Amino acid sequence: MTEIIDNNEISSGIKKENVSEEEHSNKVADTEEVLQEYSPQRMSLKIAVLAIFTALGPVLSISFIWIPYFELMTLTIFLGGIILGPIYGSIQAIFSTTLFEIIVSAFLGVGLPIFPFKVLGFLLVAISGGLLGKMFHPKTSFSWRIFIAIIGGLLTLCYDLLVNIGMVIFLDLQFISYFATLAIGLPVTAIRVTSNTIFFAFVPEIVNRAIKPALDNISFKKNELSST
Repeated sequence: MTEIIDNNEISSGIKKENVSEEEHSNKVADTEEVLQEYSPQRMSLKIAVLAIFTALGPVLSISFIWIPYFELMTLTIFLGGIILGPIYGSIQAIFSTTLFEIIVSAFLGVGLPIFPFKVLGFLLVAISGGLLGKMFHPKTSFSWRIFIAIIGGLLTLCYDLLVNIGMVIFLDLQFISYFATLAIGLPVTAIRVTSNTIFFAFVPEIVNRAIKPALDNISFKKNELSST
């Protein structure tokens, strides 16, 4: 009987040791991941990607500005949030919106009064992308694509609602005018929501087959150069 008790105690002790070793290894892995996240190489790569996405949004939007109700800023900022995370994605949203507004206002002379509401709308897009970025996997199911597409449509709708609020405040209209503004802009909103819903359905493909492999390749080359 005492031998059985001793064996149980030994096995329980071994299990505790294994659990403590697993916890220790998990803590070490988490620490290494945090250190890698804030390493100079990783930070420089993030800053470079931030600069690319900051310029990409306005460039793509201005390139298609003459196509009615067609914009790629929402998609670009969402992708930036996925790749960069909520914090850097938010910085990208602010910089991209500011750059786009400066360029468009210089040529068309419109948009600056409702600029804060545009920033709020795109910040929502960037933060949503940053939060969903941790859920992406190399193999994407059809239901996940549909989910991202619906998210894209909803974010576009929220952006338009925020901008319409800015229009009502800027024009000093009564609150009932907000619904009138929504009714007038309903066809535009419907087209934008539909187009962005279609665009966002391809986000998993863009992230998993284009952006992430390119970033992994750059990181691999940087590590190769640093080791030589």
